[in-house]
Amino acid sequence: MNETPKRILVTGGPGAGKSRLALTLSRRLGLPYIDTDAISLDLQAELPLPLDFEALMARRLPLSAELASGEAWIVDGSNLSASLPFYERADSICYLSCRWRVAAYRILLRHAKLSV
Repeated sequence: MNETPKRILVTGGPGAGKSRLALTLSRRLGLPYIDTDAISLDLQAELPLPLDFEALMARRLPLSAELASGEAWIVDGSNLSASLPFYERADSICYLSCRWRVAAYRILLRHAKLSV
């Protein structure tokens, strides 16, 4: 009998539905949800402009490693460098893709909702 994975990485291109699937799985399985995009945005807000990507990575990678060390999680992320510790510890990796027209529509809709 297979056990339910305790560390799940949901990845894929923009607009593929990563966040929605990860949040749904998190609720149904009762596992903590980690959004790597939110982590990156929080860290970017702490750094001076113009943004130094090497400094961002120097802070993001240890934080990702710390979060990935947890026993159970569902993570939503597409940035390989920020998600590397999660790839290394994941029990399951779910890759999502969709047609570019669907992704473009979802991305435009998301940005329209955020700009209101």
